[in-house]
Amino acid sequence: RLLETTFSDLYRLVIQLIGIFFFTLWANHVLACAWYSLGRYGPSHTGMRWTYWLDNTLDHLDSHGAESGWYEYATSLHWALAQSALGATDVNPTTLAERLFTILCLLLGLVFSSSLISLLSASIVELHVARRDQRQKMKALRRYLRENVVNARVAVQVYKQVSTRLRRKKRLVSTDVSVLGLLSSVL
Repeated sequence: RLLETTFSDLYRLVIQLIGIFFFTLWANHVLACAWYSLGRYGPSHTGMRWTYWLDNTLDHLDSHGAESGWYEYATSLHWALAQSALGATDVNPTTLAERLFTILCLLLGLVFSSSLISLLSASIVELHVARRDQRQKMKALRRYLRENVVNARVAVQVYKQVSTRLRRKKRLVSTDVSVLGLLSSVL
């Protein structure tokens, strides 16, 4: 609600994008933690876990002085991002639980990615339509001023005033909200 009354359409879109980015980062962090926990502590009918690959990699890295905790987290986060964005990673499930979790994450990633693209597309189209309407009104005003040979100084003042008033959001009145007609007369 604060976004609607305070910021322009473009700023609202940018703020929405930032919010989506942080939500995506948080959701992938949760997936990364779940994936890591499943690899460390989940059931294993094969005797293998994806974290065994990680342990072998860390043995090599530890001999070069790398910090294993950050590498483990980065590997898990990379895996989570690959699932949500339908990308590739070199970390593969080795147990049934890991494989089922991967499949679930891929399906969620498919739904999330397509929903995100749909939301962004709709927001951009809405912004484009609103701006196109303003541009058409200003184009018609310029044409009117030109065709009626309005003094240049007056034309500039008219143009500025109309431009300013178009950018202002007008306050809604009851006739602008058609669903209010659905209310009973008692209210």
